[in-house]
Amino acid sequence: MNEQNRHVYEALLATTEPKLFDVMERDEAQLHPRVPMMRDDPRCAAGRRMLEVVYAHSPFQTVEFVKDFQSRRGLAARLWELALFAAFREMELDLDTAAAVPDYLVRQPARLSVEATTTQAEHPPEASGSAALALMMPSDEELPHNEAEWQQRVGRAVAKKMRKKYWLHERVDGYPFVVAVEAFHTPSTTVHADGSFETFAYGLPGVRDGLFFTHAEASKLSALLFSNGATWATFGRIGVQEGLAEPGVRHFRFGALVTSHDAAIHKFGYHAGEPGTPREEFRDSLRLFHNPSADHPLLSESLPGITETWIEADGTSRTVLRGLSVIMSSTHVYQDRQ
Repeated sequence: MNEQNRHVYEALLATTEPKLFDVMERDEAQLHPRVPMMRDDPRCAAGRRMLEVVYAHSPFQTVEFVKDFQSRRGLAARLWELALFAAFREMELDLDTAAAVPDYLVRQPARLSVEATTTQAEHPPEASGSAALALMMPSDEELPHNEAEWQQRVGRAVAKKMRKKYWLHERVDGYPFVVAVEAFHTPSTTVHADGSFETFAYGLPGVRDGLFFTHAEASKLSALLFSNGATWATFGRIGVQEGLAEPGVRHFRFGALVTSHDAAIHKFGYHAGEPGTPREEFRDSLRLFHNPSADHPLLSESLPGITETWIEADGTSRTVLRGLSVIMSSTHVYQDRQ
């Protein structure tokens, strides 16, 4: 990190209380293992600083939020909220987060409400220190073998939000209502691509019996917002891109993406932040799936710059790609030899 970036970062951090990585009256043994890793490992400095920058601009600066973020049970949900907030800032939305309901009230460019949810691990992680770095590079053995289980977990998380009937709340009633979901129930759930979520939302082509068509009050839900990119690795790469890394630390990203000009899948690989490499944004990983039977349909580009999918009258799906449309990727973080 150069001196100019360091000065800006330290000035911003000085105005932030409570700080995201200061231990909040908790035995370090009870912390989520990735918190001390992100705080202390120089390879993780870019991600930590990017998290702190997003947090500093957010409305989440409370003791309760920091305690949740640092805990084994609460970290995933808080990480998703920070990534979602960062994406909404990139969209330059007019946000109202003053009230408890909804999580996000968007006033402009179009009024809508967003509630965020995640799937959670049934047993908190036990890994600590450098062993936790494996989250960024899940092994083949960790990859989900049962997509039905993944869809069931996501379905339960969305259904829990639906049972609360947010659309009856005075701040939500009469406007589009969106549930934003990210899966964290195993370290490798984030490798699921858009096709998995499309099947969950709409069902299989020719059947179309997904959530939108089977939930008793499906019409109250205007769309589902899905991401598989609210990860430590994303914060790290964008942190490198923004000049927040320690000298010599490199983040190499590789995977597969879809291009809008030919809708084909292409392999890619690049070092984050280097000249000529793609510029990454938090909103790149967001995918919006419109409900064809919504009481209050969501207009296209109400959430600007993200990929959107619709179901046509004949049951076929139509997708408009926007941004860097990565299907899945892994990131290798390493220190250059001096």
